[in-house]
Amino acid sequence: GRTPIERLLLCDPVLHRPPAPGETMAHRGSGLAEATRKRRDRFPSFAAAYDHCRTRGLFADFTPEALALYVGEGMVETADGSEITLKCDREIEAAVFEGNHSSLCARDVEAVQARTLFVHARRGNFEAATYEAIASRMTDARVESRDLGHLFPLEQPGAALELVDELLRDD
Repeated sequence: GRTPIERLLLCDPVLHRPPAPGETMAHRGSGLAEATRKRRDRFPSFAAAYDHCRTRGLFADFTPEALALYVGEGMVETADGSEITLKCDREIEAAVFEGNHSSLCARDVEAVQARTLFVHARRGNFEAATYEAIASRMTDARVESRDLGHLFPLEQPGAALELVDELLRDD
């Protein structure tokens, strides 16, 4: 049989509030999606990709180790081996940011038995109220807002590890 998941730490997950009547996710004009579509996604080498990324605002606060892992694990050689490209197509990432499928994530949350901690990053782009609405439907979930950025596990891994420890100790 399967081993059940006992605890979930959700670090500022990409979840949007449901659209209001007459509003579509496209009406929100997600700046993250637009920026993602414009982001450079091909480089001549892994070293060039690392050098480019470390000068970009999105990656500015990543630890050097986190950025190296992002480049090393998040990119791959093209089929002909001439370039390095992102493993996740920009259009797919943009669709995630636009929230086109967010409602599916919350569809069956009542069935989740794991002790769950949603971490809302105050300096992120998502609303704590959305997390609170989902957590309220779960058996054992709570939301904490922290003074962190959306990508804090890559920027402040110590903060992420403290949250893991907290969740593991929380009985």
